[in-house]
Amino acid sequence: MLDSAHKQNLREAVVEYLANRSTMKFSVSSLTRGVNKARLVDFPFSEADVAEVLAVLSGFGFVKEIMPKLGSIREYQITSDGVVFYERQDG
Repeated sequence: MLDSAHKQNLREAVVEYLANRSTMKFSVSSLTRGVNKARLVDFPFSEADVAEVLAVLSGFGFVKEIMPKLGSIREYQITSDGVVFYERQDG
């Protein structure tokens, strides 16, 4: 279980990861691996933590959930609002 500061850091890391790949869609597991591999945070986290982050970011309108027509695994992509948010935070 992550504390509030780690949750905030993970939200920022997920937004950064998705904003730098704004045309791509990711499953929870591939997003978890990608953020881990990019070393955007320095603490352990799980797929459940990333799923929780995505739910929050979806609520803010920064991420959209996409269900492939022939698939059963949800994918997530950053929205234009999410990219603008990231660019304003980064600058």
